[in-house]
Amino acid sequence: MRTLLWCALLATACGGPIDTTTDASSGSIDAGGADAAVADGGDDAGSSDAGAEDGGAAASPIAGAAHLVTVRTAAWDASNGTLRRYRRGAAGWEPVGAEIPIVLGRSGLGWGRGLHGEGALPGLGGVDKREGDGRSPAGAFPLGTSLGYAAEPPSGATVPYVAMTPTLQCVEDVASTQYNRIVDRATTPVDWTGDDRLRRSDGLYEWLVFVEQNVEPAPVPGRGSCILLHVWTDARSPTAGCTSMDRDALAQLIVDLAPADNVLVQLPEDAYAALRDPWGLP
Repeated sequence: MRTLLWCALLATACGGPIDTTTDASSGSIDAGGADAAVADGGDDAGSSDAGAEDGGAAASPIAGAAHLVTVRTAAWDASNGTLRRYRRGAAGWEPVGAEIPIVLGRSGLGWGRGLHGEGALPGLGGVDKREGDGRSPAGAFPLGTSLGYAAEPPSGATVPYVAMTPTLQCVEDVASTQYNRIVDRATTPVDWTGDDRLRRSDGLYEWLVFVEQNVEPAPVPGRGSCILLHVWTDARSPTAGCTSMDRDALAQLIVDLAPADNVLVQLPEDAYAALRDPWGLP
């Protein structure tokens, strides 16, 4: 899952500091990004084209996953749901820990751009996710690196980790060449509006995991940017499109992730049931 790309762009995660001497084309971090509670802005999106009539997956998008994180909601427009963690064992998916309550975007879920393809899968309902629609992405997505305010990740974590600097930012401006990328604004020519710094004055981004939605092969303007797993404001406050949860629960999730090949599947219950067999979901 893009291991070489992460090693090249996130030297901290592979044993060294972030290279602050690179230019805009090589110094950005290509992945999901940053959105907070609704009042703090943030974004996300989706697209078209998906797959076959059997649920949209000729091959399961989770076939190569070592660790699986599932988020399930009651309906497409629900902003609350439940997260479960699984690791691949000899007999299949083995549950890890207890269920975790989560909060999604204020408008619920919308089909994103990820391992499952682009946009809505035939016959499963829902709408495509778009920039600024307040929807969290539905589908299957790689989970990228983790970030945090602390110099070190939660004790025991093996997933790549980057300690935030004050100038790291996720770019949500669809007109920018750095759209849906994490950049160091101290070393990157600024061609965007907005200033969503990752190192915030509150605790919402104390721990983060990037959701690689609308990343491969390159971000498509308008299909969603800066999607994260992050700390919630509380159990009742929806996000602008990220997935949020209790601080300690997120720290534990980071510890539970494998060093690579982690996948997030977010779906309402009816779509999850339809894709359980085609995708090999637990």
